[in-house]
Amino acid sequence: MRFENDRLIYTEASILEQVGDNVYLAKLSNGKTVYAHTSKIDEGMNAHLFPDLTIELEMTPFDMDKGRIVKIIEKKS
Repeated sequence: MRFENDRLIYTEASILEQVGDNVYLAKLSNGKTVYAHTSKIDEGMNAHLFPDLTIELEMTPFDMDKGRIVKIIEKKS
């Protein structure tokens, strides 16, 4: 986990399932389940997102129940 600008938190998560067009249920390393979404600019990333994939989330300390998918960390086989 890393902090940037004292406001954004970056952490890894694993996708559990897709729950909307660009919304996913993801599990953080501490076991907490959060909603993860892609931004409009990154909608093309949706074709590469699937369960058990490790992603990097950008979260804010004001709402720790959701985060924006920043990048794909690795693809699990």
